[in-house]
Amino acid sequence: MNKLFKKSLAVIISVIMVFSALPFWGIDFSDFSVWAAEYITGDVFTLGSYPQSKVTDKNLLAELNNYSISWENADSFSGNGSIGSMSNDGSVKYFDVDHNGAKYRAVTFSDYRPELTYRQSTDKNSYQDDNGYNTNTVYWFKYEPLKWRVISNEGVAVCETLVDAQAYANKVYKIANGTAVSEDDYYSNQSATVYANNYADSTVGYWLNGGFI
Repeated sequence: MNKLFKKSLAVIISVIMVFSALPFWGIDFSDFSVWAAEYITGDVFTLGSYPQSKVTDKNLLAELNNYSISWENADSFSGNGSIGSMSNDGSVKYFDVDHNGAKYRAVTFSDYRPELTYRQSTDKNSYQDDNGYNTNTVYWFKYEPLKWRVISNEGVAVCETLVDAQAYANKVYKIANGTAVSEDDYYSNQSATVYANNYADSTVGYWLNGGFI
């Protein structure tokens, strides 16, 4: 196992831990004695909501599809098969609506999302069709409360459900380092000043601290 892979793997594991162990949002932890009296390790609570259950009821789908949908673009990166070719292809779109006291999200995509962002958007490079999701089809999901389980009396909780997946880095650049070891270096910017495994500049870090929250 080369050094780059081991270094990247360690960071990926760290990001998974960060993604799974998020601090409570909107709760003041300045006084831990007050917090500890309300939540203890093992407690489960709800905070926030997210599109989760896929809508399958035919009557409800007919009602939702009757709305005039105004699509918004979601970030979706793909390339031509070479490192550094990734760009936002605009293929994924979504729309939110309140219906009968509940909130729903419509999602559609015109190109498959590749398992690696530098690859081309084809069904062979994607797991979406393997899981029953195909291009140019509208899918609806219901917003439901997120459940969190307290795992530490230091203000850390894990979400009880896997609700989303994001690329660690939407764009990656490879620079030959010219060493005798013959390893290449990977960066998150074309000027090669930030390594691709730098969480502070990663796509998933930006998403967790911005779009997800």
